[in-house]
Amino acid sequence: MVVTNIVRLSDLEGAKRIDSEYYRKDFLDLRGIIQKSQFKVIKLGNIIEKGYRVVYWSTKIIPRQEMMDKDVFFLQAANLDEAFPFIRAEDMGGVWHKDWEEYPDGRIIPRELLVEVKGKAEKVTLVPDDFPRKTLVSGSLYKLSVRPDIEPEYVLVYLLTKFGKGFRDRLKTNLLVAFVNKKDLHNIPIVILSPESRKKVKELYLSAYGEFKKSKNLYFQAENLLLEKLGLRNFKLNYELSYTANLSKAFEVHRIDSEYFQPIYEETIKQIGNKFKIEKLGKLSSRIRIKMKPDSEQIYKYIEISDVSTDVGEIHYTERVGNQLPPNARIPINGGELIISKVRPTRGAIGIIPKELNKNVICSSAFSVFTTKSPMIEYLYVVTRSLVGKLQMERPTTGTSYPTINDSDIETMIIPILSPGTQKEIASLVQLSCVARKKATKLLEVAKRKIEDTIENV
Repeated sequence: MVVTNIVRLSDLEGAKRIDSEYYRKDFLDLRGIIQKSQFKVIKLGNIIEKGYRVVYWSTKIIPRQEMMDKDVFFLQAANLDEAFPFIRAEDMGGVWHKDWEEYPDGRIIPRELLVEVKGKAEKVTLVPDDFPRKTLVSGSLYKLSVRPDIEPEYVLVYLLTKFGKGFRDRLKTNLLVAFVNKKDLHNIPIVILSPESRKKVKELYLSAYGEFKKSKNLYFQAENLLLEKLGLRNFKLNYELSYTANLSKAFEVHRIDSEYFQPIYEETIKQIGNKFKIEKLGKLSSRIRIKMKPDSEQIYKYIEISDVSTDVGEIHYTERVGNQLPPNARIPINGGELIISKVRPTRGAIGIIPKELNKNVICSSAFSVFTTKSPMIEYLYVVTRSLVGKLQMERPTTGTSYPTINDSDIETMIIPILSPGTQKEIASLVQLSCVARKKATKLLEVAKRKIEDTIENV
């Protein structure tokens, strides 16, 4: 259905933007609401003490496992969590120490706001006080320090509300790669609530951040318990620079690329198999093979690769009418399934579908979807996300810029079988992690609703 909206020529904002998206009715409605509000409205640029975007000319990203003592961390937009406004510090790579000296403006400072201005231009975060001090930030993120009389936690949550998100979405350029320039970013209107309301929002945000950290810590306890029991707690990946392989083996697996025969893969599986009983993932769970054709008029909750957080496996969805779903939206979901991405699998887009997502839910066929009962479902979740799973998914990948694996590669993944007691302990930690994550989500929603309801109802 075509939607039209007529805007007067005199209402074009200085004729700086004439693209129709900029004048969408929902954006104009948001602007109208805050203009009628009794609260003070200040442009973001007027509450910023310092704000800038750093441009790097020759920075080389160093993988984390290859960082030397003098190297410094490098924070990119990809390291910002997709589900929460928090940073996945454990995923950061690094840069040479000389970059620390050459780009002083890129040095990260606690309590700075970071706004993604290039790429999707959707993520925002606040640098916590306990963040690694020697970190440089990517040019895809805009750094800004809020003046002392305004809580940065409040500004962050405001930018996550429908007002903040709407104004940020409005500013995106309609290019293949979205971009928001500094002047437009500084013009975002910020509604300043009372000090008491802002303090309450700050408290809710800090509580959410505490639950988020608790969730991550519980998950890492589960993964560390697994690796400790497997004797891989301090295991180092030592990729060989040169090695040989039998031609007969190459013909057997139909692969001639050298990466497939990297000795680390065989050595890891051999080390596990010599000490523990092993079983294939497909034997421990059932893969959903049903493919459905969506009803063209039905509204579905659709899960695609980008909806699964690579940090803690948080799963989100978008609601779409059946006739607007992509062709690969084919796998029905009933809640409680384990989904494993077949695209760029080592990223760790692996999660357990919440049981409440059990009606009119469909996911992309770019996932392999498995069902089994607890504690095995949580145990498989941790194994596949761990070093054990990632190595086995790394080996069979095909393609370079868009690496993928097959359903059969996942079904034949070797799973070490630990004692039932250990499996239950790992499952319990995963379940507690999920509870904390849900609390974090709820607290953030309460904080956002407090701002939205106050603006609209007072």
